Amino acid sequence: MSSSCSGAIRRVVLFPFPYQGHFNPVLCLGGALHARGLAVTVFHTDLRTPDPADYPTDYSFVAVPVKVPAEVVASEDIARLVMELNACCAAPFKERLAELIF
Repeated sequence: MSSSCSGAIRRVVLFPFPYQGHFNPVLCLGGALHARGLAVTVFHTDLRTPDPADYPTDYSFVAVPVKVPAEVVASEDIARLVMELNACCAAPFKERLAELIF
């Protein structure tokens, strides 16, 4: 792994929207960054849980719990779903990120 002047590993944290059209390109970006020596951590919700076997063994995967109502997930109202995900993920995301940093 590449390291900075202080000897710390440089890491990128990705948190893709949990749908195929966003998830796959973000993970491709992660692959490109990983190839350049960055450590990759992928935050994900239970709406889209990646299979770690499909990625390099040194990728880290961190679950971010969300409680989006099932009717919102099943609806075609993407704007409402995005708003609900943003609201539901804010606190758990901050907690998981703090755990990663400290």
